[in-house]
Amino acid sequence: MWRCFGSCTERKDHSTRFNVRFALVFFFFIPSVGWCQSNTDRSSVRRIVLRYCQLDAEGVLISSKKSEEVARYISNDTVMRQSPITVIERFGVEYLDVKDDTAIAVIEYEMFGQINDALVYKPIADLPRRNEGEPATGILQVEFRLRRAMKGSSEWVITSAGAGPHVNICNAILYLKTEQKSNSLATNRTNAEKAVSLLQASLSRQCVP
Repeated sequence: MWRCFGSCTERKDHSTRFNVRFALVFFFFIPSVGWCQSNTDRSSVRRIVLRYCQLDAEGVLISSKKSEEVARYISNDTVMRQSPITVIERFGVEYLDVKDDTAIAVIEYEMFGQINDALVYKPIADLPRRNEGEPATGILQVEFRLRRAMKGSSEWVITSAGAGPHVNICNAILYLKTEQKSNSLATNRTNAEKAVSLLQASLSRQCVP
């Protein structure tokens, strides 16, 4: 009888220890799953936005042959303005927030100026400022909004991509040189030629040690 009782007691104690261990594992495992999911989503959102911005900087959005890759990152109802073209050098993620099935990413650009519809290039100092007397700045922040591609999916699509293309200096020059030769308006061709000279001067100043 004693042995039987002792044996049953040992099984009970073992079961209790098992339940405690299971509870601890369950307690720590569930939050970590959510944390991992959140981290995966943040990485996915960051990757998509940065890849889109890289393609944008390379001039894909102002090219006559737009990359099919861009279509993978944006929703069908995304409205993208074609002007003005903002000339930039560097960009990076300034802010990122992911909540359930939506996300916001703020990209910070180092900006040089803008090219309007008539292919006139205006450096930062000549652009209108929000407040009178506000100093010219080369920092531009653009908000991107995203949503999950499908419920439960780890893929995201961009639903709002800020205002106009953001092209680096070298690709802006290539674009303007093409317009300089092919644009149907003589005024625009002249503006493109002037813009190329201004941007090439900007590049030359950057290369001075």
